[in-house]
Amino acid sequence: MENQEKWMELCALASKEQDPAKLLALTQEIARLLAEKEQRVKEIHRVLKEQEQLATSESSGFNFG
Repeated sequence: MENQEKWMELCALASKEQDPAKLLALTQEIARLLAEKEQRVKEIHRVLKEQEQLATSESSGFNFG
C-alpha cells in the first residue's frame, strides 16, 4: 500500500475503531504519514521555486545588443 493511499485507509479504519489504544496508534500513524507527505510537498515547492528563480535570472542575463 502506497503512502498516498495508506493514510486514507487508516482514516477509514480509525473512523470505525472502538479500542482507544488501537485508535491512538492509528491516529499517530496517520499523523506521521501526513507529516512525511507535507515535507515532500514543501521540498517540491522549494525546488520548483529555485528553478523558477534560476530561469528568471538566466533569462534576464542575456544581452542581445
